[in-house]
Amino acid sequence: MVGVEGEFEIHRERGGMPMRKICLLGLTVLCFLSLTSCNKNPGQSSNPTELVGGKEDSVKNPEVSGNKAPEQSGSQGAKLPAVAKLFRLGDKIESEDCNPGNSRIRMTDMGYYYNSIEHQGIRYTDKATGMDLFLCNKPECRHDGNEFCIATNKKLKIRNFCLYGGYLFAVVAEETDTQFAYKLFSVALDGSEMNEIVTFYEFVKGEKRVAYSQDAELLIHRNKVIFPFFVSGAGGFGDTQYHGFAIYDFDTGKVTYLDEEPASKDNPERTNVKAHGDYVYYCVEEEPKTVLYRYHLTTGTVEEHKLLTNFVGRYVVVDDNTVVYTRAAGRSLCVYHRETGENEEKVQFNGLSGIGSLITDGTYIYTHEDPVKMKKGNEFEEVNLLFHVYTLDLEHVTTVDLTEKVLNVPFEGVPVPLRADPENYSYVGEDVYCTFMEYLNSANKVIVKCKREDLLKGQPEFEFIYKDETIPYGVIGG
Repeated sequence: MVGVEGEFEIHRERGGMPMRKICLLGLTVLCFLSLTSCNKNPGQSSNPTELVGGKEDSVKNPEVSGNKAPEQSGSQGAKLPAVAKLFRLGDKIESEDCNPGNSRIRMTDMGYYYNSIEHQGIRYTDKATGMDLFLCNKPECRHDGNEFCIATNKKLKIRNFCLYGGYLFAVVAEETDTQFAYKLFSVALDGSEMNEIVTFYEFVKGEKRVAYSQDAELLIHRNKVIFPFFVSGAGGFGDTQYHGFAIYDFDTGKVTYLDEEPASKDNPERTNVKAHGDYVYYCVEEEPKTVLYRYHLTTGTVEEHKLLTNFVGRYVVVDDNTVVYTRAAGRSLCVYHRETGENEEKVQFNGLSGIGSLITDGTYIYTHEDPVKMKKGNEFEEVNLLFHVYTLDLEHVTTVDLTEKVLNVPFEGVPVPLRADPENYSYVGEDVYCTFMEYLNSANKVIVKCKREDLLKGQPEFEFIYKDETIPYGVIGG
């Protein structure tokens, strides 16, 4: 009542209402507020203690919630999914293969999930309305990093996540007073709860720092959670790096590592990780070359691929015996046949730049040439972005000039110039997703999609999906 008494004093000093009327008015306001606070959105949790791992916190009215949560961006008429699906230890999950063409898009029938750098938290974009919200269904939450917020919790910093078996899984960098840890969590699809599954690696504060590599991806394949990671020395990125490669098995509940030490400066950094069949594929820099390996998920055996020199680390797995890759600064496409050890150089590019991406949807292989930028005085830069489609045997299907197509993609109803410099392509169902940079602000990423059928015809029409950065990176803590 201290705050209310203060208001009364102000009114008295101003010679306003009589004291009796002020008290009655104050009581009326308090009753109204108590009634409205009980009017929660249907399907949303009203209990701010329903959080991590099903453990209930004793704090019922946390200060971080404030009196009113800020309105979410585009929240007018929007709502999070009603499905509160959450994986817990002991639950059975049906094994499935990862989508070889999708490394970015986390999509359900209802909407998209992404990690927002701009908003510092997990976001959800509703398909039906296009509305964009924090993935936190607590009406009183301010989404400011507080420990009750699913989307922005600073002590449970989500580094990367993916959808698997209809569940949302996330790698979390957990910070306590004394230590850091990389852990696997499940996240409810409606943003109501998080549940801890397993710890990949933990260490004492001060000795090392949690870090994140843009090359490291969370990958789940045939009930195996595949997580390459590293931590840095106390000095940050420029200090010693300790690399690790963890695999968690949903069926056994066990974590294994590809090295004797879970994280060590002597462990190799494994990048460009992919999964196919019973194998995990990855690249290792072994001066003066990049080497492609594969690891058998059951036997633990490691095999090297004898590729041509100047392999640049971009590749796709066609089958257990065939790998398509780029070499010579991305200026040629080659095929490696494992059974015979034969390498074929089948496609050469004579442009000024090499291949900037290489991905497959299991039917076709897609790639683009890095844009050639030309300056005409002080005018807008002209670019050349060519997108190529091949069969799995590297027979040419089509080439599409995307230069003009991507420059006027509408963002929130307004045409925004984009740099024809795609970060990534993903293929989900019959749609192709592309990530482009906003021309005047390289920190802003625009995610668009088109029909694969239209792309193959050379006539893609792009549709705006959401705008943000999907790759979290940096160092946490001291």
